[in-house]
Amino acid sequence: MPARGTREFINHPRAVSVSYRELRVSRIYDWFEEDFGGNDAGVIAHLNQYADAKLKDSLAGRKRIGQYHYDWTINDPKAREYGAERDLWVRNM
Repeated sequence: MPARGTREFINHPRAVSVSYRELRVSRIYDWFEEDFGGNDAGVIAHLNQYADAKLKDSLAGRKRIGQYHYDWTINDPKAREYGAERDLWVRNM
């Protein structure tokens, strides 16, 4: 069920995290931005479509994505094996 998987992904910190100062989303939304409306507003609208109530509240009023993130360890069995964290945050220009 694709909608269920999308909902689970978006509501997991791996995909979206919101702090007082900024919205951080998976680098996937940068790589495939055209599939989500072609700009920050389109990505945020997509997130809102599948966000649970808590995340929707956090997204309210957000107009810009502050950072993109991708957890490269999900592609590296050794990193998972040894517990290494190589998360990469890249500032949105």
